Amino acid sequence: NHESLVNEAQSIIAECVAIGNIRIARRSYQGRPANELRMIADHLKTQDDLVAILSSYDGKRLSLIVTSGKKSGKNAAEIIQRLLMNFAGKGGGDRQIAQGGGTVGTDTYNVILEDGIQSIQKLLE
Repeated sequence: NHESLVNEAQSIIAECVAIGNIRIARRSYQGRPANELRMIADHLKTQDDLVAILSSYDGKRLSLIVTSGKKSGKNAAEIIQRLLMNFAGKGGGDRQIAQGGGTVGTDTYNVILEDGIQSIQKLLE
């Protein structure tokens, strides 16, 4: 299982989008356990110039994890707080990795997903 999660992290890295001096990755899952997201995030945070946002939604609860590489100049804890403001979620972390979540309706979840890379860009400005 660990090897498949590392492979998945590599796949996320391969699909990232370069914006300026950093790379941005975003992946959404349905019903993925938060501990698996965390294992993927632990691998992603080793990428110095990568900011990644992982999410999982089970129909009621949204879980989010943000990673920020050391050379990205971004703060994962600040990014997660801005994302959580969209639905009064709770969470925290540090500069490199942060996680949080909360209960959201399907409509709110879809709005969060639709924001996609553009929202991430705004968060990183």
